[in-house]
Amino acid sequence: MGYEPATKSPPSASIHLDAKQRGELVEMMFMVQASRRGLIVAKPYGDSRRYDFITDAGKRLRRVQVKSTAHRAGRGYCVNATSRRHSRAVYTAAEIDFLIAYVIPRNIWYVVPVAELRASTFRVYPDGCKRGGLYEPYREAWHFLGVLKAKLTPLVPCTTLVIPTKLRLP
Repeated sequence: MGYEPATKSPPSASIHLDAKQRGELVEMMFMVQASRRGLIVAKPYGDSRRYDFITDAGKRLRRVQVKSTAHRAGRGYCVNATSRRHSRAVYTAAEIDFLIAYVIPRNIWYVVPVAELRASTFRVYPDGCKRGGLYEPYREAWHFLGVLKAKLTPLVPCTTLVIPTKLRLP
């Protein structure tokens, strides 16, 4: 029996996630997106570092902090560039190399070098803005992490499952 795609879409139920759960989900999404682009992604044990991941493109390791936003601010979305919600201490080059911001409602990633962070929060404009937006050059800028793949590696389901006769279940 082969793989048969579902004929109906799954019911669209809204699931409420708290901030920690949302952060964990977005981190998993980052691992998939980075891996599909050919990066090796490592997660340090524990959460005592300012970075969430280390990425490896073969030539250099980079420390990455992942953030997400769904907070609308005018025509854009507001991203927090600090480790704590009410902190004013912006990430520095001694702590991370890149801040990765995921805009949840638009399914868009921003790969921002830490040297470009100017304040504790910044805005991104995935729908465009009149003045261009300071962080728009970093939209989907995976090449900053050393990504060489122009196309994503497709996720293809296994179509054939072969079970050796000795291991066949009754």
